Amino acid sequence: MVAFAYDYLSLTFPDVRFGLEILGIVLDVLMRKTVGLDGLRIISNCSVENLTGKSQILEAELERSSRKLKEVTAVAEGEAEKCKAAKEVIKSLTAQE
Repeated sequence: MVAFAYDYLSLTFPDVRFGLEILGIVLDVLMRKTVGLDGLRIISNCSVENLTGKSQILEAELERSSRKLKEVTAVAEGEAEKCKAAKEVIKSLTAQE
């Protein structure tokens, strides 16, 4: 360990320069990864916004479909009541003859 410390302290200028170049490369790689992560974050946010928009559109369509279904069901119930009443009238008229 002491020998390593001695070797480290006895670095010449080219050795230090080489070390700084390596440090610069490492920092560049880290920055690219950071930019890559930022890019992924932006893409993820866009995907979330896109899916949120699609979800809202689907919810609105579901709401409209549910409303139409309720309206059609109400009309069908009214028609069923009319049909039932008509059958009773026909039945009573047939029974009178």
